[in-house]
Amino acid sequence: MTRRDREAGGRRSSAEPDPGHVCLATGVALLLLGLIGVLARFGDLPLIDPDEGRNAGVAVEMARAGEWAVPMLHGMPYLDKPVLLFAALRAAIGLFGETELAARLPLLLAGLMTLFFTHRLARTLFDRDVAWLSVGALAVSPLFIAFSRYVIFDGLLTACVLFAWWMGERGRRGAPLGHVAAWGGIGLAVLAKGPIGLLLGLVGLLVLHLAQGSRRTASLFPPLGLALFALVVGPWIAQVERTQPGFLRYALVTESAERFLTPAMKRSGPFWYYLPVLFVGFLPWSALLLARLRHQWRDGTDRGALRALALTAALVVLFFSLSRSKLPGYVLPILPLLAILVGHDLRTLLRDPRARRADSLLIAAPWLVLGVASGAAVLLEAPLARWLRLPATMIEPTLQLFGAVALIAFAPAAFALIVAGRGRRGVSVAACGAVMPMLLLLGLPFADAYAETNSARALAARIRVVAPRPLERVCHQCYPPGLSFYLAGEFVVATADGRELTSNYLRRNFPTLPKDSGVIGLTEFDRGLASGVFAAVISRRDEAPSTGYRLDGRFGRFRLWVRERTGS
Repeated sequence: MTRRDREAGGRRSSAEPDPGHVCLATGVALLLLGLIGVLARFGDLPLIDPDEGRNAGVAVEMARAGEWAVPMLHGMPYLDKPVLLFAALRAAIGLFGETELAARLPLLLAGLMTLFFTHRLARTLFDRDVAWLSVGALAVSPLFIAFSRYVIFDGLLTACVLFAWWMGERGRRGAPLGHVAAWGGIGLAVLAKGPIGLLLGLVGLLVLHLAQGSRRTASLFPPLGLALFALVVGPWIAQVERTQPGFLRYALVTESAERFLTPAMKRSGPFWYYLPVLFVGFLPWSALLLARLRHQWRDGTDRGALRALALTAALVVLFFSLSRSKLPGYVLPILPLLAILVGHDLRTLLRDPRARRADSLLIAAPWLVLGVASGAAVLLEAPLARWLRLPATMIEPTLQLFGAVALIAFAPAAFALIVAGRGRRGVSVAACGAVMPMLLLLGLPFADAYAETNSARALAARIRVVAPRPLERVCHQCYPPGLSFYLAGEFVVATADGRELTSNYLRRNFPTLPKDSGVIGLTEFDRGLASGVFAAVISRRDEAPSTGYRLDGRFGRFRLWVRERTGS
């Protein structure tokens, strides 16, 4: 506690709440609100294609094949990403069955670990108040909530990298084996998402070390730590390279270098792509962070740590901004760093009676603007579904969602400003943090409609009725990824080159990969149609695959064609 804090405490009336208790209560309240948003309908919503359905389907196929090392997609090796997430999914599915809850459980655990490691890193750098406020700020941010319930690699990568950064900071402060454990975390990050885990881990270790005045960088590379890294990563790479020669070159060149240097993955975006992603994904703290970041750097006591956090985040954003492949989840690992910066600022806001009340406006302003804009869009009957490129069936749910945004975003923000004006800044901060969880709860009808439109669950249920035997089901030059999970890969795919399987590895190596009866060529598909083998054909075309087939239903982008029964 600083001298200024002690003096302020001496002047404080006995009726006033203790600032430390206010910080703790505010942080815990935000954390609970965030967990409500994460857990809402957690195990109920169907898996969304392409990512959730495909990733969970890979785990199901691994479980049925008795495989732990090599991910499998439709009987073939799926090596677009490493094995850690798939192994975690396989373990959860083995324990709890082939359900949406089991498929999402590893990401929930990764989110909880991220919160814990954020607390520990903030506590190591600053104090208890910053730690709890950082955890609360992270828990209610939209990007964190989304990726703690979405079956994709970024949440697990974030937990592993954050563990490495925390251990590295402990090692910098003299904790035995801190840097060794950090390299173990980096190894897990590589198994979570490939070489990018090594890059992120090293950037954080170096910047947190150098920006705080430490100069002996050799301590970051202890031989025991490097040996631990090799022990974590090496056996899996050796096993996959032995069974799938050329994998290492694919991982380093295609999945890493080409993804960064070329638009081959068809996920390119402008240089400023991540500015709106971070601004929206880190609401309601974005405006506060931008306005106060420069002031934070002037804090003499904490300047080194603040500078290290900001520089690490800036370098990661710059790297991904230069990349030719961009997706929102790529910058998820820096969200805990931004949350710690915000937690430091919220501590000042809540503990210092001289802090500007205008900071409450910086937190509430984005919600006020969003509420007004959403209300205006609904009143003016703006074509929201078309602007968002949603199907016609989503028009009504979209309008309902934006109506909820107008109400829920505006009302708590206005309330926050009122209570802040009366000196209750903890209540003000918690009210702004409550907006996103409330929006998620009221937006569940929209989430339901969107998930059903972009999931293979309903299609799989219908296929089981019209074609109970696996070899009677065929996807003709298409591949609803969720069928890998909901039908456990028990269907046939008719393809010329494997392009439909949504796997860069399978597409590039398709001619040389071993295939079972679940993958057939187009000529064999035509013979099967002629002989009446297929009771159900899934395609993306509006015309029947052959005479004798009728349209049974439309499921998002896919059509289900059923062979008409003939009289006996």
